[in-house]
Amino acid sequence: MSSQEPDYVNLKFYTPSKEPMEQRPRDIKNKDRSCLRCPDQWVGYRGSCYFFSRAKKDWNSSQESCSAQSSHLLVIGDAQEMELFQVIRPEPCWIGLRNRTSYGWAWEDGSTFNVRKVTINSHVQHCGVLIDGAFHASSCEVAALWVCEKDMK
Repeated sequence: MSSQEPDYVNLKFYTPSKEPMEQRPRDIKNKDRSCLRCPDQWVGYRGSCYFFSRAKKDWNSSQESCSAQSSHLLVIGDAQEMELFQVIRPEPCWIGLRNRTSYGWAWEDGSTFNVRKVTINSHVQHCGVLIDGAFHASSCEVAALWVCEKDMK
């Protein structure tokens, strides 16, 4: 590696902090100075809370797991958020992107998907997975890690 390349290139795995969860900063201040918090086991970033699974499930079960926690599968809203997940979640994970055949690809929260193309290898791949910082289609029955997202409260 040349001395001009950034150090994060060799980052391969997300390593959780060794500090107990209750000692990690999770609060940010909103405009009226009240504290916004994420639940235990969630990570806060730019007004959202994220939950990173350790188990693998199919897309529908992953979505149900997020819904049970009053959240949704990850919706990547901008380039900064995409960069974040390229670094902290390098292995493939389910995201809230789905191909509704007649409607095309759309985010589960109802927002429009217009960021990039989705790599598709088969006509039976209708669920979105983030792999190496790119959007890919996969069969919804494949077991994978997932990320849930919700607004910080």
